[in-house]
Amino acid sequence: MHKKIQLKDNQTNEVDDTASPPEQQTSHKSSRTTPISPSTPASDTIESTLPGTKLPKTSTQWSEANVYFQLQQQSLPSYDNIDNFTSAFQQMIYNYFATNYGTLKQQHSQ
Repeated sequence: MHKKIQLKDNQTNEVDDTASPPEQQTSHKSSRTTPISPSTPASDTIESTLPGTKLPKTSTQWSEANVYFQLQQQSLPSYDNIDNFTSAFQQMIYNYFATNYGTLKQQHSQ
């Protein structure tokens, strides 16, 4: 099914509205329908969670963190592999706050 959309200056554009948006598409490799999401980690790759970090309390401390991240940005992998870049960037941020401000004690459920 196609729709015609009226654009500026009386231009028209045909749109195929039979295709579902990418976030609604499902994988057909298994019997269950699971949304395709390349950014979702497989459940078998998550071993444990890291403890939360304490964060800066003053604007001076936040400014210092901002300068650090800007200076370290060049050491990150290229954007060409967004997964590697994101992982390295998250690790850099976590390590900075954990090293400079500490981590929160994990609560153990009884």
